[in-house]
Amino acid sequence: MTTQHIEQIWIIESAESENFDPPEDYSFETLSYTAFEQKISRTNEKKPLLTFAVLYDIAELKKLASLKANLQFFYLINLTEQNLSRQDADFADGIIHLKETQLNKLHQMIAAATINPGLINIDLSDLQKTIDKKSVRFYSQDFHYANLEQELNHFLSQDKTDLSAAQFILVMIVSGMSFSLEQFSLIGELIGEQAPKAKIMIGTGLEFEGYDESLSLQLLIDA
Repeated sequence: MTTQHIEQIWIIESAESENFDPPEDYSFETLSYTAFEQKISRTNEKKPLLTFAVLYDIAELKKLASLKANLQFFYLINLTEQNLSRQDADFADGIIHLKETQLNKLHQMIAAATINPGLINIDLSDLQKTIDKKSVRFYSQDFHYANLEQELNHFLSQDKTDLSAAQFILVMIVSGMSFSLEQFSLIGELIGEQAPKAKIMIGTGLEFEGYDESLSLQLLIDA
């Protein structure tokens, strides 16, 4: 049986404000392909700052290429099993590879970088620098505060998250108010040990529900 997927285009726009003060004045919206096409076809509609198109099947590439039109900063979120290259999708300004089960975590990371408050912020420009003109991979894992060091070491030692060749890593830590600077430092130290060649940028996003005893670690890796 073929799985039916929900078409998704994620757009980031600047909100109407006389006192522009990011990240609070960004909006982050999810649209279907059709709704997105209708939106960008309206001549009086402002263009999104960044657009992310979720790719479930290689057969959708032609459709997504047509949706880009004259948009700047159009990125593909590749959920297929194929290792899609920049040449395979030359219309895209960057590609993010991940498993479908991690899509909600990527959405959470982008929201944390644009519209959610954090103790130590990564902003829209940091996110864009990580993915622009690149093919990057996304990984995410939840950890309990009580076993943070042990669980994180195990996660980083797995083959799928080999960071030894990474050139740049954008790290988002989504947590509750009980997250400490000591835990922040520990995460940075352990990732740094596994990625000796990489420039590492770390930020935090706050979630006020569901993160009293745990955190979500989200990585965008340019290798």
